[in-house]
Formats: sequence, structure tokens, C-alpha cells
Amino acid sequence: MAPPNAETSSAANGGSGDNCNGASSIRRRRMDLQKTPVKGSPSAEDDSSTAAPMVNDTMAKMVDEKIVYEFGGPTGVAVLMVLFPALMCYLYICLMGHSGVLVSPFNEQFWREGWPAVMPNAYAAKLYLGFTVWQAFMSRFLPGVLVKGLPVPSLNNQQ
Repeated sequence: MAPPNAETSSAANGGSGDNCNGASSIRRRRMDLQKTPVKGSPSAEDDSSTAAPMVNDTMAKMVDEKIVYEFGGPTGVAVLMVLFPALMCYLYICLMGHSGVLVSPFNEQFWREGWPAVMPNAYAAKLYLGFTVWQAFMSRFLPGVLVKGLPVPSLNNQQ
């Protein structure tokens, strides 16, 4: 027995009278939905001259000229760039030197005893510098598609 919301009438099945070809009726409904234009969007039957432009140039320039700072702007980002590595060092020293107990970071002895544990050795420096050189080499010499970006309205549509 079909579920109560299933379309089992002959009209729903395209007049065939049987429910064995439900996939074709679903395809027909999908095709009908694809032909139906969405309100507010230009359809294929509309005249292209009546369609509104996608971007208003003056509005694009206004939006492009408005500067929105995130994370406190350049000053906030600079503070975060300094404090996050210091926080990681602090947490690592607390974990390795004090069994995970959070100790006051304002104690000079804390940093004097813990600093050698976070300083990179020669192997770590070679590994990091080697990885950086390898990344620079790959970005310069491996194949890739070079594309221009979108035009910026406030810079006279330069790319």
C-alpha cells in the first residue's frame, strides 16, 4: 500500500493510471520547476534591456571605499601576532615544566627556567628553513594557472 501522501492518481502519473513510473513524473515536475522563472531574477524569456544591472558602479565604489577593520585593525592584529606565540610558549612551559599547572607568567624565574625548553635547536631551525625554501621553490617553478583577480571599482576597475 502506498503512503498517504504518495501521488497515486492517474492525473499525477501523467494519465497512465499506474504508479510504476513515478520517476518520470518526478522528472517532469523537475523540468517544470526549471522552466518556472524565479521572482526577481531575469529569465531567458525576458528582454535583456529590462533586466537590472548586476552591480551598480557607484554603490560598488562606496562599498569598496568603506574600510572595515576586523580584530581591532592593524594594531589589534599586531598585538595578536605577538601575544599568541607568547601564549603558546607559556602553555608549553606550564605543561612540560610544571606538570600542567598554570603558573604566574609574571615571575622572572618561570621564564628563565622555561625558556630553554621552547627555544628551537639547530635541527628544528634547519627543518623550518628547509620547508620555507621548498615552499618558495614550489610556488615559483611548479605549473599552475596564473589569473587576474576581479576588477576593483575604486581603482578604475584595475585587476
